[in-house]
Parts: sequence; C-alpha cells; structure tokens
Amino acid sequence: VELAPKEIEERIENLRKSRSTFADKGSEAAATGDVVTVDFVGTRNGEPFDGGSATGQRIELGSGQYLSDFEKGVEGIVAGKDKTFDVTFPEDYGEETLKGQTVQFKATAKKVEKKVPAELNADFFKQAGGAETEAAFRENIEKGLREEGLGLVAAETDRDAALGERPPPEGDGVDAGRQHPRAHALAD
Repeated sequence: VELAPKEIEERIENLRKSRSTFADKGSEAAATGDVVTVDFVGTRNGEPFDGGSATGQRIELGSGQYLSDFEKGVEGIVAGKDKTFDVTFPEDYGEETLKGQTVQFKATAKKVEKKVPAELNADFFKQAGGAETEAAFRENIEKGLREEGLGLVAAETDRDAALGERPPPEGDGVDAGRQHPRAHALAD
C-alpha cells in the first residue's frame, strides 16, 4: 500500500490533538478551537425557556456541539465576564416551539482554555504508538495505515462482489485487494 507522507503527518497530528491538554487563557478572549466553561440562560420575549439554561458547560468553539449561532456568540467572551447575544434556531430544529425563533442568551464564562496538542516526546511515542523512539513511532503509524488501506480494499472487493459488480476474488483479503480495480492506488 502506497502512502503519501502527508497521510502519516495527518494521523500523527490527529493523535496529538486527541491527547491535548488545556492551558488557561487568563484574560484573553475565547476563539475558535478554545474550550469555554460557561453558565448561560436563554430567554424568549424576556422569559427563560425550557432547555435554554445550563451551568458549567464545557464548549469547544467551532466543534459543532452547539448551534453555530450559539458558538459564534460565545466567541470573544473573557473568563469572569458576561456576554449577551442572539441565536436564531433553524427551521428544522427538534423543539417545535423554537423552530425559526430568535432568542437571547446571557452567558458567563467561568474559564477559557486553549487546547494544546500533545508534544512529540518519549512519553507520547509510548502512549500513542507503543514505541521508544520517534522513528519507531512513525514506523508503527505507517504500518497501521498500510493495514487499514488493505482492509479498505478488501472491504470494497467484498462489497463489489456482493453487488454483483465483479466476481468474488480468490484467496485472502490481501491478494483480493490487489485484484480490485481500485487497488492500484493502494498496491505495494
């Protein structure tokens, strides 16, 4: 299976992000990618509405955990400060009474943190890849990606055979993958 160096770097970056730590931003404003611990109260026509309030919610801005209008409204908030903003619920929102409605939220940021991807060091290599060195770690990543690629080719071959697009392959999944019409991109 051929791999572009970019694929290996992307996997490593994803592993680093998945093992991120958080650094307090102090008085810096929240930005996309930051995690904000916030209390909020939503009101419609000046009255709180069901499901519109929470305390101690951790929100990663830009993650899509909340409505995009809400996440955008929280952007720029500073720890210890309040911010009031409008949110328009989409027409296809699950709660009938909120569909298409514009409401107002008052949010109080308890903490604003920046995600810090894990460092590439001996501890990371052991935890994320079971390796002692960066070279061994990278080899493990490459090997895993190659195995995933062969598995995908075998799965496509099985799917195509089930759909009658081509006769079932002979041999194991590795050999079968090499016979698959799309296998040329993944072949050794």
